[in-house]
Amino acid sequence: MNVDQIQLSTNAITEYLNGKACTKAILQITNLKLINNAQGDTNDSSCYRLTISDGITTYSSCILNTTLNKLVDSGELKENTIICIKEIMIDFLEDQTNRTMLIINDIDILQSNAEKINYLSRNVEANQSSHNQAILHTINTFPTTTNKSIPVGRSSLSNIRESVTKNQSITDSIESETHISISQINQYSNKWYIKGIVTNKTSIHHYNNARGEGTVFSFDFLDDTDEIRVTVFNNDCNRFYSTINTGTTYHIAKAIVKPVNRQYNKLSSNYEIYVTQDTIINYCSTDTLLHAPTIRYNFVQLCDVQNQRTNSVIDVIGIVDVVLDPAVVTNNIDQKSYIKRTIHMIDETGSIPVTLWQDQATNFNDDNNSVLAFEGIKVHDYNGCRSLSTTPTTYLKYNPIDTERTEKLKQWFKHYSKNPTKHINSSIIETCVQQSYNIPHSIIIIFSYLF
Repeated sequence: MNVDQIQLSTNAITEYLNGKACTKAILQITNLKLINNAQGDTNDSSCYRLTISDGITTYSSCILNTTLNKLVDSGELKENTIICIKEIMIDFLEDQTNRTMLIINDIDILQSNAEKINYLSRNVEANQSSHNQAILHTINTFPTTTNKSIPVGRSSLSNIRESVTKNQSITDSIESETHISISQINQYSNKWYIKGIVTNKTSIHHYNNARGEGTVFSFDFLDDTDEIRVTVFNNDCNRFYSTINTGTTYHIAKAIVKPVNRQYNKLSSNYEIYVTQDTIINYCSTDTLLHAPTIRYNFVQLCDVQNQRTNSVIDVIGIVDVVLDPAVVTNNIDQKSYIKRTIHMIDETGSIPVTLWQDQATNFNDDNNSVLAFEGIKVHDYNGCRSLSTTPTTYLKYNPIDTERTEKLKQWFKHYSKNPTKHINSSIIETCVQQSYNIPHSIIIIFSYLF
């Protein structure tokens, strides 16, 4: 494959630093350095420190899992090698640097003898302190969302190695259960465990309803047979949130299975999993999966959103062509403020306004007409005009490489971008702007976002 034909996953490193361990990302190794054992640390294998680039950002606080050292020894992995990240782990170091350490656990080598891709890139190492302060500011700004997506790490190299390997095997308590596939799960399943990959993880969400108040987050779990949602409440949020990362594989056992609520869950499984104080969730290697599962999208063309039920949850993909500034909307009932941003998306068939909320609204970064995929976004209707709105369980993905629709949309946009009026409906853009500042409409969507 010619280097000119390889496109790096721009903004992937930024997503990692925001705690989002993407399922896959294409990166280039720009530097590779052997780190020898510390004195007295003779039991640990030497490991390699990498500098990686996504074409926009370079980052050097990156460690290669020692199980991949053989790739360096064989000469397959070296400077300028282009790789596809299959599994990555994120650790936040509690030392004087407060760095975020990326630990690469699994890769595919796309091209060993590549030339350096000369994108305009920036090194974010010097900005780590301000980056961490920005994260804390974001957390303090949003009273309804707690973002703790970067797990607490360790300050020594030996402890980093320990964090990579400490949960590599299944514990005795899980081994006593029977392995079943996700498609086999039902309410009557007994003494089971499942293994799969996390495809989507929400922020911690605060709720207050007739049953009381508390916290909740959820993640979507996929194997080669089906995909199911796992929901975690209250004290268990603190127990599991920092250990669950998108793109990482786990075993799950001793949880409750209930029928799915289709009002909030569009995944293919007829059941949902609820975590209890007895639930076990352990890291496992991707190698334990019989087949590498892939995310199953069910994209609706934008022209067909008009035909979807109001409040239904769908998948869409398109090109971002209009981005409005963030705005703050206050809920008159509880006097809480919510941050929203309205964008406009197009595809070959039509266009539609999309409302982003909270972290997704604040952190949104449209890099030159990106392809944007939404998994589990809600359909709204206001005076006959359809729009889309994110919810706490909506998954947003920039330029996804796990669907052929991305490249098709890019090729389509190249032909039509010279004359945007051909595919942008001015009345819809006007509606998009009006809805951004329409307070009653925003309040309606807030209730949908919360409930």
